[in-house]
Amino acid sequence: MTIIYSDQETVAPVYPAKADQTHVRPESPQGIPDRPVPLITIRRYAHAALELVSSKQYEDGAWYVQVPGLPGVWAEGPTNEDARRELEDVIFQWCLLKLEDGDDDFPILAGTDLNALY
Repeated sequence: MTIIYSDQETVAPVYPAKADQTHVRPESPQGIPDRPVPLITIRRYAHAALELVSSKQYEDGAWYVQVPGLPGVWAEGPTNEDARRELEDVIFQWCLLKLEDGDDDFPILAGTDLNALY
């Protein structure tokens, strides 16, 4: 699947999304007309997920962070701050991948419902 960055009307692969873009347009697997997906909504979701982060420091000093309830969403870093920065990108890319796959089982976080995008 490709997405259309609606502010530029160019076709590009899902990865990587650029921070200055405002919308993506997933192709519809059911043949329903495509519609833009606002990246600001995905960013809002990612920020809400960061409020739920669980952190753990390893004996070697490295940090492991994850978001309970978001399967496979975790990151590591030399500091907690580095791990959290990496995690924010992981959350964002996880959301794009799930949207690309047509998944509609996003947990609602801080009132942000990505399932409503379908």
